[in-house]
Amino acid sequence: MKEKTSQALSDLVDRANKLKRYSLEKHIAEIGSGFRGHKSEDGNWAIEFDIPDEKELDASLLTLRLFTQQKEPFSFHKLDRLAEDSALSVRLRTCLSDARRKYFNFLKAYPDGIEAGFFEPGLHLTNGDILSVVLNGKLSHTGDPQKRPKFQYWARDGIRANVLMQAFARIVRWVLLLIYQMAELCEQELAISSKKAAG
Repeated sequence: MKEKTSQALSDLVDRANKLKRYSLEKHIAEIGSGFRGHKSEDGNWAIEFDIPDEKELDASLLTLRLFTQQKEPFSFHKLDRLAEDSALSVRLRTCLSDARRKYFNFLKAYPDGIEAGFFEPGLHLTNGDILSVVLNGKLSHTGDPQKRPKFQYWARDGIRANVLMQAFARIVRWVLLLIYQMAELCEQELAISSKKAAG
């Protein structure tokens, strides 16, 4: 395989392993998603949302963002270029192409249970809208200054903020599992390539 391809696959595996160490997808699966209502002592209803801890999310965001940026050679945007390397197995080339297609189709889809206009009048947010705005607008020191006001508007009250972060957590879990599938095959391919090179 081309040296450039080998390096991109190695980087993909390294970043995926780093994300696995954070175990955010397990945390999201453990807490589930949704909300619970219960009556407090004064007779009022209190709503508790199941969302990941801020620290749990922030630990993974910077690494996860690399997979969504166009400039990274292992990002979802560049998987089609990686798949063009004819030295790769048909299995890996198919996996990379399928992962890219699944990712972009998923971004175009609407998250379950969120109606049009809930966050912004006249706007029906897609998974991609939520991923992009939260991933790039939430962290003020590394985020996109144009996305920050959008994030703040969508999270303008407690209920919207919690629904937004809940939807974001489900999206992140889906993306992480897709990354792990790709990384497993990339790791196998690199191991086979190393054996062949060693003779």
